[in-house]
Amino acid sequence: MLAAAALGAAGCDRGSPQGAIRDVFTSFEARCQRVPAVAPEVVAVPLAVDEDHTRSEAELTRLHAGAGSPHRTMGLTLTKLGHDATIDFVGITDPARARTCFRTQVRVELSMRPLTVYVAREAADDPCLSTVIREHEMKHVAVYDAYLQEAAEDLAQALPAELGNDVRYTDDEARARRDVETRVKQYLSDRLRQSGRELELRQRSVDSPEEYARIAAACRAQP
Repeated sequence: MLAAAALGAAGCDRGSPQGAIRDVFTSFEARCQRVPAVAPEVVAVPLAVDEDHTRSEAELTRLHAGAGSPHRTMGLTLTKLGHDATIDFVGITDPARARTCFRTQVRVELSMRPLTVYVAREAADDPCLSTVIREHEMKHVAVYDAYLQEAAEDLAQALPAELGNDVRYTDDEARARRDVETRVKQYLSDRLRQSGRELELRQRSVDSPEEYARIAAACRAQP
């Protein structure tokens, strides 16, 4: 989602009448430089985990096979990394010369939702097995949680250099808005694709042969 606030139309700075009179003699460019620069804000939305014990092993295996796994699946964690970006344009309009200056204020929310932990319903009658499966899936959740925090921090550091926050001047306000919104949207989409590849690698490390062996052996000693 990309949202944009209207540009503030201010021919002069607010303040005392004396200040307003003095501002008549201040150039448009000088007033534009007074528009405050605000650093981009990036927020990681806390994970909300849903659990589902209604799917069969066959159903989960088909879901997992869609991700390229050849294994029978008793547990599965699925989510999608996404973002909501809000862009505000704050600046000054000079109606006499049909020109505008502005800075952008960007706020991005990174989220993973929905996030669902599936445990096959065949495990419902085996408390040990269902517990072991859930514990394994929560390791996947932990990877998602850690990566979400890391991605938010990295994005907060990268956005200022990528977007800049210099005053922009334009005689076509609508086009300037579209250009900024398109640039932000494309940049975030590219980062999401990179994140998807990185997450896949990290989640594969959770599904190691050693981990599968641990799960298989965990409940064998039950009476």
